[in-house]
Amino acid sequence: MRQGCTVGIMCPTMSLVATILFSIILAGRPVAQLPAIWVGTLIKNFPIAFFLNVFAAAPLTRIVFGLIFDRNDTKTAEIATENN
Repeated sequence: MRQGCTVGIMCPTMSLVATILFSIILAGRPVAQLPAIWVGTLIKNFPIAFFLNVFAAAPLTRIVFGLIFDRNDTKTAEIATENN
């Protein structure tokens, strides 16, 4: 289940960057509050990111790439027999 691992790395990292940019730099909150703000942001973001990725983004991506890059084994078999 690659999607879960991807979300498990990307969500905390992106939440930390967003917390630093928007809460610390732009909003001017104290740096001492960074861990608490980050955990709060992570608790809000992780469930949405996980379920959106597992049930919407990953299946849609598989469908689109399956249509674009059709895995037609008969063409591969024909090419292999022609070369031999």
